[in-house]
Amino acid sequence: MICTLCPRNCGAERTAEHGSGFCGMPAGLRVARAMLHQWEEPPISGTNGAGTVYDENGLMKQGVILRHLVLPGYLNNTRQVLDWIAETFAPGDVAMSLMSQYTPPTGMTGRLARRVTAAEYRAAVTYMRNCGIEDGFVQERTSAEEAYTPAFDGTGV
Repeated sequence: MICTLCPRNCGAERTAEHGSGFCGMPAGLRVARAMLHQWEEPPISGTNGAGTVYDENGLMKQGVILRHLVLPGYLNNTRQVLDWIAETFAPGDVAMSLMSQYTPPTGMTGRLARRVTAAEYRAAVTYMRNCGIEDGFVQERTSAEEAYTPAFDGTGV
């Protein structure tokens, strides 16, 4: 098959055994889990769970929400991302979702072996506001719990 599955639209040849495109995936799709998706930002989730509407290219039809996951020990990275967003988009063009939900996987070492601290997340939110980014969402730190991380084990597929 000639690949047009993702927005990259690379046109690579994908066979049952291998793929030559950006992702290198074969023709068959791999799914990690199928489940109801809850806890989205309100414009996406509506009142009864995920109600996102996509066009024929797999893109959300209405509105743009940029998401950034704050990582422990990488506040400078967050600042660079927020600077780029503030320089690239006019106020009101996009909504920002600054996420605090990072949960380290078992066995992680180094800076990513812990959750984001309250001080790190407060600093990220303050920086976002100081950049003039007012439209969007911030998360409660309680979203960084293992209960919210699904097991990507093929359940529901």
